[in-house]
Amino acid sequence: MSITASGPVTPSSLATTVPRAYVHKQAQSEVLLTGWQPAGDNRHRVSARWPLGHPFYTPADGLHDPLLIAETVRQCVPLLSHAAYGVPFGHRQAWSRFGYRINPEALTATNTDAAVELHITCTDVARRAGRLTSLTLHAELQVDGHYLGTAHTTFANLSPTVYPRLRGPYADLTEATRHAIPLAPPMPPVQVARTHHAD
Repeated sequence: MSITASGPVTPSSLATTVPRAYVHKQAQSEVLLTGWQPAGDNRHRVSARWPLGHPFYTPADGLHDPLLIAETVRQCVPLLSHAAYGVPFGHRQAWSRFGYRINPEALTATNTDAAVELHITCTDVARRAGRLTSLTLHAELQVDGHYLGTAHTTFANLSPTVYPRLRGPYADLTEATRHAIPLAPPMPPVQVARTHHAD
């Protein structure tokens, strides 16, 4: 079985992305992942696309934004939880560790979107009553066929009843935002390597 935008068993394509529900995004335009296929016991192959025209993760000084690595791996967490480990939608995943080591030269941007491959191995897979509770994800990344580096994360899977207890008053985003202190005016975008105040 595989997951792609066009169906559950079709090959991935840089022109399409997986359904946004699998990566917990509100907008389909924010989805980076283009496909998933199992590659053995607790092993997975995930494909992604880093668009040159992304409104936030834009290349700078001829290099892709390294934050794309973090967001690509972050999207793998719910995707694998739902597609590979049978976690129901509505469950949340919370990271306890994240790190990566990369070859910066592999981040060189070209004049086209970048094709990303992640070869993922999951370890320390823990279940309770048959349901995933946590695991550690190890990924080897390639960009346009060149070795980029490795990333790893450990995360817990939280049910809709457990998540609010852990987050307390911050579990309800609307309520938490209502009590937030108003933001100060933003700095000029150019001072923080951005082009829009919204960033």
